Amino acid sequence: MYEKRGAHFGRGTWNGRTVARITRFLHPQARLPLSAPKWVIGIFAPPNTNASEEHIKRHGRRLDYYERKRKREARAVHRASATAQKAFGLKAKILHAKRHAEKVQMKKTLKAHDERNVKQKDSSTVPDGALPTYLLDREGQKDAKALSTAIKEKRKDKAAKYTVPLPKVRGIAEDEMFKVMRTGKSKKKAWKRMVTKATFVGEGFTRKPVKMERFVRPMALRYKKANVTHPDLKATFQLQILGVKKNPQSPMYTQLGVLTKGTVIEVNVSELGMVTAGGKVVFGKYAQITNNPENDGCINAVLLERQRMQLDRLLKDPSKPAYVPTPPKEKSVRPAREMMKNVQGSSAGAGSGEFHVYKASRRREYERLKLMDEKAQKETDMAEFERKRKEWEDQAEAKTAKNRAKRQKKKGRSKGNTTEKESTSGAGASADVPDVPLKKRRLVSGKELIFRKPGDESDEGSEDDIGPAPPVPAGPDHDDTPTDTPPVGVIDAPRITIHEEDSI
Repeated sequence: MYEKRGAHFGRGTWNGRTVARITRFLHPQARLPLSAPKWVIGIFAPPNTNASEEHIKRHGRRLDYYERKRKREARAVHRASATAQKAFGLKAKILHAKRHAEKVQMKKTLKAHDERNVKQKDSSTVPDGALPTYLLDREGQKDAKALSTAIKEKRKDKAAKYTVPLPKVRGIAEDEMFKVMRTGKSKKKAWKRMVTKATFVGEGFTRKPVKMERFVRPMALRYKKANVTHPDLKATFQLQILGVKKNPQSPMYTQLGVLTKGTVIEVNVSELGMVTAGGKVVFGKYAQITNNPENDGCINAVLLERQRMQLDRLLKDPSKPAYVPTPPKEKSVRPAREMMKNVQGSSAGAGSGEFHVYKASRRREYERLKLMDEKAQKETDMAEFERKRKEWEDQAEAKTAKNRAKRQKKKGRSKGNTTEKESTSGAGASADVPDVPLKKRRLVSGKELIFRKPGDESDEGSEDDIGPAPPVPAGPDHDDTPTDTPPVGVIDAPRITIHEEDSI
C-alpha cells in the first residue's frame, strides 16, 4: 500500500478525486505503490528542470546578467575567505578539506593546461602503415606547452652536483636520523621524532606547542657558527651561519635545518671584507660541510667560490672554446611615430573600441619618458662622479706638491749646513769625493763606499763615481806601507758616517 501522510485516504479507485485527496496530504518525496498508473506517477514526478533553459532560449537573458555574474564571481572569493575564517570545529575541518581538494584539482587542471601546446618526442606512438624512407629516423611527437619544473630542477642539480668539494656523500637512513619519542600516559603514541644530528635554527624561531611539535631539535645539537676555510687564502675563519641552502639527503632535512656531511650552508662573510666588482660588500656566501658535526662537536666547511669552480671547469678541457657572453645592449629610446591616432577624450573610454590603441600608445610614451629620465639621471651621475674625481686628484696633487716643497726646502737647508762644515774642516778634504747625498759611508779595502738615496742624482749627472774607488795597480813607485792620511771630509750634502771600532 502507499504511504499515509496525515490522513486516511479511504477506499476508492484511481480517479481524479482520489488523486486530489492524495496530493493534498502526500509529501512530494513519498513513495507511491507499484499498482499506481503511469499518469498518477507522472503527476508526482519531480518538476522539469529544463524549464529555465527553455525560457532562456525563448526570451533571452537580462541585459545586465553577465555584469552581475562577473561581480558575483569576484565577490565569491572574499565570501569564501570570510566563511573559512569564521568557521570552527568540525565544520572548519570539513570546509578546509573541501577547499584543499579544490586547490589540488585546480593545480592539476592548470598543469594539464600548461603542458598542452609544445611538441615533445614520443617514442611510444607507432605510426600505422608504411613510412617513407625520409621518415624512418623520426620519432613520434606529442604536444606539451612547457617542461615540468621538477625536470628543470633535476637538471640543475645534476649539472651542479660535481662543482662542490664533496660531490658524493653517504646516504643516511631515517632510523639513524630520527629517534622515536613515545608520548601519552601509557607511552603508546609514537608519532614524535627527535633529530639526532646537528641542526641549525634561525634567530626568530619559535617552537610550536608541545602537543603539536612533531620534530624535536635538541638544544645541545644546535649550532650557530662554523669554521670556514678559504681555499685561496689557506686560512680558517669562524663565521656565523645564516641558513641551510641544500642538504643532499632529503628536502625535508633541508627544511628542518639538519647539518650533515656535504650540506651546503650560507655563512656571513662580511667580516672578511670581501667586495664585488662594483665595490659592494659581500654579506653571504655558500660553504660545504666537510666533517660529521654530530661526532666532532664542531662544523668545518670549505667556502665555495663560483669563479673558482668556473675556472676549474674551464681548465679541465683547455681545448674546448670558452663561452664569453655578449654585454647587454643599452636601451635606446624609440622615436615617436610620424602619425599618431588621436583617440583621446570621450572616444577613448574604457568601453570604447579604440581604448586599446590609446592604452598602447600611452604605455609606449611612458616607456620613452622613463628611458629619457634614466638616461638624464645617468649623465648627471657621471658628470658628478667626474667632478668629484677631478677634485680628489687636485687635492692629492696639491698635497703632493706641498710635501715636495717641504722636502726641497729641507734638502737645501741641509746642503747649506754641509757647505759650512766643509769650509771649517780644513784643506785636508779630498776633492775626488763626488757631490752626492750619502746615506752611509763605509771603508771597503781601505776605500770609500758611497750609498745614494733612491731618486737623487748628483750635480754632475754621472753615476760612474758612485761606489768604491777602483784599486790602484801596484807599480815601482807605489808604496804599500800605510801612511797617515788626513780624514775624508763630507762636502755639499748630508751624509751618515759609520766609523769602525778598529779604525778609531
